[in-house]
Amino acid sequence: GVRRSLRPIVWKYQLRYWPVGCNLQTRRRIDLAKTQEYMRLKQKWIAWIPFLRVNEDDPAVEASASEDAHADSSQAPTPEQLSKLRDAWTRIEKDITRTDMDLPFYNGQGNADTRPGSAASAPSPIPQCPRTCPRVAKGSNTEKLRDVLLTYVLSVEGDDAAQGYVQGMNDLMSPLLQVFNGDEVATFWCYTEFMRRTHNNFRVDGKGMSLHLEILHDLFHYADPGFMAHLDALQAGHLFFCYRWLLVWFKREFSSRAVQSIWEVLWTDYGTKDLLYFFALAIVTEHRDAIVRHLLNFEEVLKYINDLS
Repeated sequence: GVRRSLRPIVWKYQLRYWPVGCNLQTRRRIDLAKTQEYMRLKQKWIAWIPFLRVNEDDPAVEASASEDAHADSSQAPTPEQLSKLRDAWTRIEKDITRTDMDLPFYNGQGNADTRPGSAASAPSPIPQCPRTCPRVAKGSNTEKLRDVLLTYVLSVEGDDAAQGYVQGMNDLMSPLLQVFNGDEVATFWCYTEFMRRTHNNFRVDGKGMSLHLEILHDLFHYADPGFMAHLDALQAGHLFFCYRWLLVWFKREFSSRAVQSIWEVLWTDYGTKDLLYFFALAIVTEHRDAIVRHLLNFEEVLKYINDLS
């Protein structure tokens, strides 16, 4: 993989934040334009917050009387927009408090230092959401994860707009926020490009993941038809034990550092745009003998594969 100090720069090129070959002046101009656009997108849903009613019994997401009094009716969202914000807010806040909380970046030890005089306490041009949650510290990296996810879900267009937030999207964003050290702008735009590649994983009808498994099945059958026949005999030929790998790009199978290295290799599309499948094939092939000799059914295969992480 790339040296840790270079990773934020390399990822911006890999995820098309900057075009390859641009000079410093061009990069600065792009940075400014992307910052302004991100601020606009985030400010749009922040203006809807005073109109939000999620759960009357939950003070974390309930607008206060003072917020209601100062609500700007000119920025009032449509019922559809408000419903989408309510749904996304509820789902995202449930997930982010369980996202990578074993890492110092999120669990407080390496979180944003908001003490007076610290860099994180300095004024930021990025608009801040006025609503907080008891489980999410103000100014924390967890809060930034929530805000960038909300901005993405509420600004995406086309078919992806209808599906809203789906569990697993947080897993794909978290490493980006870590690499960019809490930079919401870089995280948002690089995540948008990453989702361009992976958005079908989160289709409500499941067709995206079904296609992944079909392609992987064909690759397994081509590479090792005897092993594929054995998996079929174990009722494991559907390869559901690889589902999580393909859904979130092995995010839950390896350490944070390892995932970062794996992703930047997969993004190269070196030799093929299907590196993800070959990586999955390589892992299973490494454990081929153990599966053939010792496992008797799909449940045992699933447990064995899950225990690898």
